[in-house]
Parts: sequence; structure tokens; C-alpha cells
Amino acid sequence: MGLSTSPRLLSQLNVISKIASLISVAIGGVTILGWIFNIPSLKSILPEWIAMATNTAICFLFLGIVLWIVQQKQTSGLSQKVAYSLIMVVALLGILNLIEYIAGLNIGIDQLIFKEALTEAGSLAPNRMALTTALDFILLSFALYIFNSKRIALYKTAQIVSIVAFLIGLLTLIVYIYGVAPNFDGLAFYTQMAINTACCFMILSLGVLLVKPEVGFVQILTTESLAGILIRRMLPMMFLITIFLEWLILWGEQQKLYDARFGICLFVFLSLGLLSLLIVLTSGSIYRIEKQREHAQSALKEAENEIDRAVMANLRKDESLANTSHELRSPLQGIIAGSSMLLQEFFGPLNDKQKEYLGIIKNSGEHLLQLINDLLDIAKIDAGKLTIDIKEINLQSFIEETFKMVEPLGSEKNQMLIVQQEKNLPVTFQSDPVRLKQILCNLISNAIKFTPEEKLISLRCFLEEPTTLVFVVIDEGPGISESDLEKIFKPYEQGDQVTLTSIKGTGLGLFLVQKLVHLLNGNIQVQSQVGQGSQFSVSLPLSH
Repeated sequence: MGLSTSPRLLSQLNVISKIASLISVAIGGVTILGWIFNIPSLKSILPEWIAMATNTAICFLFLGIVLWIVQQKQTSGLSQKVAYSLIMVVALLGILNLIEYIAGLNIGIDQLIFKEALTEAGSLAPNRMALTTALDFILLSFALYIFNSKRIALYKTAQIVSIVAFLIGLLTLIVYIYGVAPNFDGLAFYTQMAINTACCFMILSLGVLLVKPEVGFVQILTTESLAGILIRRMLPMMFLITIFLEWLILWGEQQKLYDARFGICLFVFLSLGLLSLLIVLTSGSIYRIEKQREHAQSALKEAENEIDRAVMANLRKDESLANTSHELRSPLQGIIAGSSMLLQEFFGPLNDKQKEYLGIIKNSGEHLLQLINDLLDIAKIDAGKLTIDIKEINLQSFIEETFKMVEPLGSEKNQMLIVQQEKNLPVTFQSDPVRLKQILCNLISNAIKFTPEEKLISLRCFLEEPTTLVFVVIDEGPGISESDLEKIFKPYEQGDQVTLTSIKGTGLGLFLVQKLVHLLNGNIQVQSQVGQGSQFSVSLPLSH
């Protein structure tokens, strides 16, 4: 079973973390207003319960702001400095309060804002945050410092610290639920904390825990694995069931329905029953998910087999096409050679009609041979059998040789073929000379074919970047419409200008050129407008 992370769950956990930061800011701000305007209901939930200290409210306000900053994908240097400053203030307040408790001192930080002695119900000292409150602020400051400084190696440590802070707040909340507060005696004395403080710590700790849900221990929550499903479904319910049952047992004892011993037995019985039911329900859900996964894997396997069969069929087709092409080329070359010799009247004079039909035979043979050669090259490329032979090429010699191959074609139509070379060209470059020559000859031949007589065709060569060599073939032909530009590189597709000029082509030339350019790690582009000619640019790396 894969540990693929669910984007939906990641998004939901990120939203929870952002909401937690806003709640922390809101509770801290509201409590500060309660102290400023002396509104008891804003300082504590009930008048007889402990009130949240002003320093505590300020710390919640500051850490809520820091949590919001940390969650942003991109933060400015100023935002990070603000976050560090607020973290240091909260950590310092927590440490100073711990020193006050441990050393029995009164440094005076508890009444920095409110100078008068504030003796709210249950307070350990005038307006002083509780011992556990100071400890929680130190823990959360440390965790947020790690996340704000992007210390990825310590993310797991920060998550553990935030879990500890959450559990401290949960312990205090349970004490309130079971009616122990405000009588904090014995060991309960060390859990003393305002109920709104405890709730805010649980929310803030959860927000800090979920800052980076895609890493560390929390990552398990975001996966569709068995562990992820179990934690998401069972852990919250286990907390709720256990806390509710214990409250129910204590309520029964207070109502004199049974004694403490029977209450323990009842708690064990109900816990086992409800947790067993939860496990059964969760197991049923997991079983259904596993069945769906099996069906999906089976369908995927069948799809893979279908793809393999299609690939093998395509390879057999390519091999058959290659074999057929080889069989056809030999007799065609004989037909072309024979018709050429007859046209040159090696075996006696011919009348005009004979020359006309022999010319048709020769041109048709050459056209068919070109089609077969193109098909053979395409079949080799698709089968991965066309090898590229990279060599050191002298640029000037290469351009001259290529130009000599196509110049006679232009002469037949009285066209002017020119070469334009920039001065900063390298002496040599690396490529496959045979395939590059095939690319350029194909492009220039197309330009000659579609350009009217006595027009200009040029081959331009320049450096686009220090490592990129560009060849550009420019003609003064009929141009290509915008709709045709999208299909000229597709097999057996030709533009409307072919129909207009009554020129026949295989429809494979540009398709093959594009494939060869990509094999050479290059790129081909075309710019054209109807009536203004075309421009084909081939960009290639100088070295491989």
C-alpha cells in the first residue's frame, strides 16, 4: 500500500492550522479587552474560575500572529524578523515566570500593564500566569522558532513539543470537566490554569502541529495508507469516548447510583464495548477501501497488459513496414535508373511523347522512393532503432556541401539561393552531419518546391546564445495560413498552398524533420503569413 499524500487532506489540515492562529489572536485580544474594561466574562468563563492573566493573553496574541506568518508560503525578511521578535518576547515571559515560581521571587513582570494587585479567583499570585502556562509558552515558542527558521531536520522535534503542549492543556481541561477546579489540591495544584487558557493552548498547539503536515509524524495523517485511516478515524473518537465515559461514571457516583469500585468496573466494561465497536466499524470501512483498491489495481494491471500488447503490435507493424520498404526500394531504384538512361537517349533517339511519359515514370518513381525512405526513417525512429552519430563538424564546409546538394534544384526554376552567415560563428560544432544535412535539404527542397520561379531563397546561420546554433530557411513562397501552421508537422498533412499550386508531396517531410530535430536535442519553429513567404528555424546545441 503506497504512502501517497492526499492533496485534499493537506489542504484541510492547512486550513485548520490557519483557523487555530486566528482563534489564538481572537482569544488573546478579547481577554486583553476584558482586563482593560474590567469585564469578568471576558477574563474567565465563570466568575468563580481562574481568570486568564494579561501576560498570558498577550502571549496568545503574539503566538497567533507568529503562527499565521509561519504558514505563509513566501515571507519577507521583515515578516520573519517580526516573528522572531514575538517568539523571543513570549519565550522570555515564560522563562521569567518559571524563575519566579522556582526561586520564589516577584520580578514584577506580572503587573507591567496593570499596576494594582489583581487577585482573581484561584490565582497563584497577582495576575501571574500559571506554572504550566509558562511551560507551555516556552514549548510552543521553541516549536514555532524551528518552523519559522525552516530547520527541516528539527520539524519532528517541533511536532513532538507541540503534542506535549497540547497534552498539558488537555489535562487541565479534563480537570475542569470532572469538577476538580477550582479546588486545586495536591498534585492537581501543578495543573492550575484558566479554562480558557487550557482551551486556547489545545487549539494553538494543534495549529502548530499542523503547520507542515506533509513532513514528520503528521505526514501519516495525510496519506491514504492503513495507518493514516486508523489514526484519522480512531484517535479522536478514543479521546472523546474515554473522557465522556469517565465523566459519566463520576456523575453516577455523585448521584449515589453506585460506589467507586462498581464505577471502575462500569468504566472498563463500557470502554471495551465502545472501543471494540469503533474498531469493528473502522475495520469495515478499511475492508471496503481495500476491495476498491484491489479492483483499481486489477483494472490498472489489465490496462498495462493492453498497452504492452499495443506496443508489441506497433513494433511488429514497424518491422513489417521496414521490411516492405527495403523490398520496394530495390526495384524502384532500377526503374528510376532505367528511365534516366532512356531520357539521356543512350539507346537511341526518343520522340517528344516518349520523353514526356518517361519523365512521368522517373518523377513518379522518385516521389515514391522519397515516400518509402521517409516511412523507413519514421519507422526506425518510432522503434527506437535510428541511431544518431555525433561528430565534430566544420561549419563552413558543412554549409557549402549542403548548398551544393540543393543548388541544382533551384537552378531548374531560375531561383536565387543565397547563404547568410554571421561573423561570430564557431569554426566547428557537434552534431550528426548526415541527419542534419537531411533536415536542411528537406527544408530547402520544400522552399524551392513551393516558391515561384525567379524568387529568392536563403539559408541563414547565426548564434542565438553562446551554446545554441540556429539555421533558418527563408522563402518567398505563397506562405502558410494560421490554421495550416497547426497541422504541417503532422503525418500526411499538407497546407492549402499545396492544392493552390498543384504541387504534390508525401506529407511526411516536415513530420520526419521534426522527429530528427528532436533526436538531435533541438527545436524547430515556423513563422509564415499568406502571400509573404515562410521561415523555418532549427535551433541546435553546439555540443552534445
